[in-house]
Amino acid sequence: MSDYHINRISQSFEKAVTLLQDNLQYLADNNKVGQKFIQIQNLIIKALIDYQTETESIIEFLNHELTSQGIAFNKEHKNSKEIQCTLEAICIIHGITDFPYWANKGNSYLVHAAVKNYREKSFQIPEQWSNWKGKLKENDLKYINDLLTQRHLKEIECIQEKLNHLKKNARI
Repeated sequence: MSDYHINRISQSFEKAVTLLQDNLQYLADNNKVGQKFIQIQNLIIKALIDYQTETESIIEFLNHELTSQGIAFNKEHKNSKEIQCTLEAICIIHGITDFPYWANKGNSYLVHAAVKNYREKSFQIPEQWSNWKGKLKENDLKYINDLLTQRHLKEIECIQEKLNHLKKNARI
């Protein structure tokens, strides 16, 4: 609700309370009501004024909180946009042009894929690689594949050696 509406409502409330007080004063001046009735009406008016004052205080506090949270949200949003821009720049620098494709996968999928790749000591080849792959000569393609899978080949050799050792010792 805008400040204009809040001010308009407050002015209407003040006008209504003033009218109540004036009417009560008129009735009291013309001896139309008893003193007990006037006291009760004054208590009601006081309660309404206290309620309005407390409500305005709460609205002011909530507006302040809303403004503070809005500022904090804007800072967080700006930081998130800067991080996203940084990540996109890193991807472009490294030739990963399918960043939007991966970003749309969602956080849980990406975390799962990252953990899986880390455990398997592997990585995802950028989508752009498939475009280049078809343009390479067979020898060049084999050389690049060997380079990319060299780590895995060494691990496979190591496992194979352990299996051979176990088989050899099992015969004894």
